[in-house]
Order: sequence, then C-alpha cells, then structure tokens
Amino acid sequence: MATLCRLRQCHPTGVVIAHLHTSSRVSAKQHYKMLVLGGGTGGIAMSARMKRMVGADNVAVVEPAEMHYYQPIWTLVGAGAKTVASSGRSTASVVPSGVKWVKSKVQEINPETNTVRTEDGNEISYEYLIVALGLQLHYEKIKGLPEGFEHPKIGSNYSLQTVEKTWKALQDFKEGNAIFTFPNTPVKCAGAPQKIMYLSDAYLRKTGKREKAKVIYNTSLPVLFGIKKYAETLWDIVKTRDLQVNLRHNLIEVRADKQEAVFENLDKPGETTVFEYEMLHVTPPMGPHSVVKSSPLADEAGWLDVNKDTLQHNKYPNVFGIGDCTNLPTAKTGAAVAAQSAILNRTIKKVMKKEMPDKKYDGYTSCPLVTSYNTVVLAEFDYNGQPLETFPINQAKERRLMYFMKADVMPHLYWHGLLRYDNVLKLKLLNFSCTNIYPPSLFAQGLLGRTRTIQETASSGDEISTLLPVCTLKVSFPNKSNRTSSHESRFSNNLQFSHHCNRRGNRALIPPEVTMKPNKCFAVSLKNI
Repeated sequence: MATLCRLRQCHPTGVVIAHLHTSSRVSAKQHYKMLVLGGGTGGIAMSARMKRMVGADNVAVVEPAEMHYYQPIWTLVGAGAKTVASSGRSTASVVPSGVKWVKSKVQEINPETNTVRTEDGNEISYEYLIVALGLQLHYEKIKGLPEGFEHPKIGSNYSLQTVEKTWKALQDFKEGNAIFTFPNTPVKCAGAPQKIMYLSDAYLRKTGKREKAKVIYNTSLPVLFGIKKYAETLWDIVKTRDLQVNLRHNLIEVRADKQEAVFENLDKPGETTVFEYEMLHVTPPMGPHSVVKSSPLADEAGWLDVNKDTLQHNKYPNVFGIGDCTNLPTAKTGAAVAAQSAILNRTIKKVMKKEMPDKKYDGYTSCPLVTSYNTVVLAEFDYNGQPLETFPINQAKERRLMYFMKADVMPHLYWHGLLRYDNVLKLKLLNFSCTNIYPPSLFAQGLLGRTRTIQETASSGDEISTLLPVCTLKVSFPNKSNRTSSHESRFSNNLQFSHHCNRRGNRALIPPEVTMKPNKCFAVSLKNI
C-alpha cells in the first residue's frame, strides 16, 4: 500500500519536479518583484534567468518538493539502462543561490490583486509572475488504478513511485502480451509511451523471450506519431520488429487481479475490448494543474492562457507562463521548455522596459525517440509540424550518436546548462562597432550547436551571451610574439567567436567570425553570475 499512498499524496504535477533551499515558512518579506510558481524545469530555468535580470533578493520560487528529477531519463530507468538515483538531485543544489525558496504548495492565484496564497496560509504579492506549475497525472481516471500498481505486472515511467515497477515487470516477463498505452488526453513527451515499447522489445530479444511475447501498442491517437517524416521511420520499425499497433484504443480499466486491461474503441463509441497481459505499461491521462484551472488565468480547458509567440498572459500583462501548464500548441517536452525560456526571458525584459516583445517562439520542441538500447530517432519540429532539425544529416534515421546524446550528453547539459543560467558567461563589449552573430537561445534548443542565428550590429555596451557547453566558442588573442593563442573557456583582450548552426534541416553553416583586432579599443568583462 505504500506505493498507492505515495501516488495519492504525491505533488499534483509529477512534472513539476524541482525546488529550493530555505525554510517552509515565508520570511518577513512577502513581496517580490519576480515570483515563480513551480520548481520544475521551467521554474528553475526562469528563476536563474530572473536572478540575473532583477537580482536574487527580488526573486522567489514557490515549490514544496525536496528533490528535483530529470524526468526524460525515466524512459531508460524503466528499461534498466539508468537508475532513479541518477535522475535526481536535491532542490537546494539546483536553485540559484540567493533566490528565496518558499517551501509550500500554491493554493490560490489572484491576478487581480497580484497575490498568491500558499497552503500554509501565507500570502505573497508580486510585481511579475511566472507560472511554471506543470501538469497533473490522473491515474485515478482509469478504473482499477492506482491500486493496481500493487500488482507486480504493471508499471509506468511517468511517476517516481512506479517507474522502477516497469523494469521489474519487464524482468519478470515470461510469455504473453506486453501492452503499452497512450491516453486520450494531452501528455508530456508524447513519444515516451512508445519508447518503452521499443526498449522492451529489445530487452525481450536480448533475453531470448521475444518468441513467446506479443508486443502491443494501444494508442488513443489516429496516428503512430504526429510528424510524418518521423512517423514513416517508426512504422518501418514496427513492421520490421513485428510490433502490433492498435490506433484509437484508449485504456479505461485495469483488472490487476486477472491481468486484464479494458480498452474503448474511440471510433466506435460503446465498443470495448479486453486484452490479457503479462506486462502492462500505463501512460496516465493528464490534465492542467488544479490551481491554474481554478484561477482566472486559465482558458476554457483549464490550461494557462498565454500568447503562443511571446508567452505573456493574454489578459494579465504582468503574468507569464512556461512549460507543460500552458496552452501552447506544441508538444510538452523539456526541449520545448528550454526554447521557451530564452523567448520568455526576452519578453519579460521588454515588458519591464514598457516595450513590445519582439521575439517570437516558433513552437520548437524535440523528442528523442529511443528505438533500442543504442539507437534514437531525433525528432525536432515546430508549431506547424515541420521538421526543425539541428544536424546536417537525416534525423529520421536510427542513430547511435543520438542515443549517446539522449543518455549521456543531454543530462549533463540539463544540470549544468539549462538549470544553471548563472553559468552563462556575460561578455560586455565596449567601444567598437562591428557585425556580431550570436545565439540568444542557444541552449534553449537543448541540442549541440542549434540556434536561430541572428545578425545584428554591435555598439558600445552591447551584451553577447552564450552557453559554453553547447556551442563552438573560440577566443583568440595575440601574444607577445604576435602569434595567436586560443582556448574555449576564458576570455581576454581580443575576442573571436563562432558557432555552428543549422536551420530547418539545411546543411551546417559556419557564420562569419567576429575578430577584434589589436588596434581596436575595447574591453571584455567576464563574470559568472
């Protein structure tokens, strides 16, 4: 019953997974220039950016949890390739130093009075509000769950309490049906429900059990994957590996004692089919956060109502949103949050200056579709479902390099890049004028080298920011013998930088380098924020 209790008492997001360092009581200061609700990916990323923008003393994050988890890796945890322990860090270790951690749940948002009330009865006022509360998992909407997780044949990679049960069920598999589900609701990381299917198939082949297994993917969707380019590859994989896909099948009941799962046919209302299973992976129905849904900030469906270009609230101009809690018409992924964080940072900066936001979010999102223990199809696309790829290769093919990125590179960039905006190097170039090419949202894409390149004319006092872990950054300066030395992590005197970029699947480009000659009068100041 321990798992059941934890599932019923868990934080309502299951997505909102991070949080900060201080006491559970709000200090004497209960007003903040910037208040962030939620300590997940979006909340921590934006609190780091806001610390830089308005100062740590003016930023607070409301989040009850002690631990922050990198949830994209749970796909590999459920397949035994990673451990839960490797996916989590303490909240205190990921929140920017000096930022106030209000260790409590948000109970009510009142945008009319610019206040937020927490579960412990405190009221916090704000000048600007960022809502990053994530979404909620609703296992209870499936009859027989969450109590069914007490049985050993059922798992789910979407919850901390159940992800290891997936691996246990896979290891214990003997013969029969291995069933994987996709619900009839919006979900975070829409590729994850089928990723574990491919990994399970690979595991069963590796252990000699595949001939006795029937691998079934029952999805409520009318397609295998929403982007045609990648869907074609996935259908080829399905056919080659003899995987059964049933479209428009929605899980409505689990009879754990009988090892039966009941699905409704969405194209034939009232028609249901009962499947026996030896292993069942459940992707739960999901929905908007209850606090957002009950607030004036929500749209008709309960999601945070924001402008899809700027991420500013459509009614309250001092309220902004990021991530899974919003009604942005793009896939809910960590890569999307990363891209949004750069745009939102720019939007807030403009709003604070009483100017109109000038940068638009194009809906960029990414889904590394894990197809085996060493291959990934890296899907990247925009609002319109058009591929928006990073690399000058066909990303619709299974590749070992992409698996390496998914399993090893991306977690590093997450912990040390996206969440650590205070590691961004701030370069202030003075007293020169030249053309600069720089990536204002480089890490935002969550992938090596990707950026929407922008060319501008730099003038005195301009700032250029970039994240070292994810770009090709070069610095050169003449030494006493008039030879040029260069390195990638420090800056001195004369500056040269370049980066690789690739837009919409074109071949890789190397933009013109910017070189400061010795006779130019300028200075470079560097600091870790």
